[in-house]
Amino acid sequence: MQLISRPSGQAGFTLVELAVVLTVFGIVVAQGIPAISDYVANAAIRRGASDLHYAANLARSEAVKRNIRTELRITSISWSVFNVSVTPAVQLQGAGLDPAARASAVTVGFASNGRTFPAGTQAAIDMTRYGATCSSTIRCLSVRVSSGGAPSICEPTKSAGSFGACP
Repeated sequence: MQLISRPSGQAGFTLVELAVVLTVFGIVVAQGIPAISDYVANAAIRRGASDLHYAANLARSEAVKRNIRTELRITSISWSVFNVSVTPAVQLQGAGLDPAARASAVTVGFASNGRTFPAGTQAAIDMTRYGATCSSTIRCLSVRVSSGGAPSICEPTKSAGSFGACP
């Protein structure tokens, strides 16, 4: 028994069928919006951490390549690499961070041997998302620079010894 009869030769959907499909689609999309929002927030933090990792590697390599002292200067929204062996300091390169990401303001110095300056200095540059707090779904990251000058990206909320945990 057919509930809705169609004249022969007509194809397509009825208004009721279309309404049911749109309702189901709306429910599926509504369930996915929080996950998409978290994905976008985490992607902004990852991009920011990746940019700062690149910047730290650049500052370190420029110090070694040019046999000079450099500084990586980070504000909440940008980074710059400076040659500090001359007065006044000369900016070598810089860029802005993803507009949705925020970093802690830090200055990291590198000696001509690629190690941090002053010797033994370590740095932690924390990345967050503008307007969001770190949680189990919003994973804030940190770029750590060891006293040897090597930068790494880690997750401060992970317990010590687990993959991706900060040293």
